[in-house]
Amino acid sequence: RIGESRARWPNFSVLFEHAAIIAESEAIDVGTRWRHDEGMVYTRQLHTVLNGVWLILTGETALEDRELCDRTVDHVAASLRRIQ
Repeated sequence: RIGESRARWPNFSVLFEHAAIIAESEAIDVGTRWRHDEGMVYTRQLHTVLNGVWLILTGETALEDRELCDRTVDHVAASLRRIQ
């Protein structure tokens, strides 16, 4: 399937995918880049289940603003807390 996806979206690539912890919950952290008509786009997603709710935190920007996107997503993720 990955080869099929690469053929369909040749300007899409996964930059990283790794495990993370958000608010004491396991998470998946994924960064991708892809080409848009106006240039390269960077997307960062964090996927987790928190308080029984599946959350997806997404930041997206021009590829050259990747560092700011990562800092923003990290800042928001650090503010999440479990509801007691």
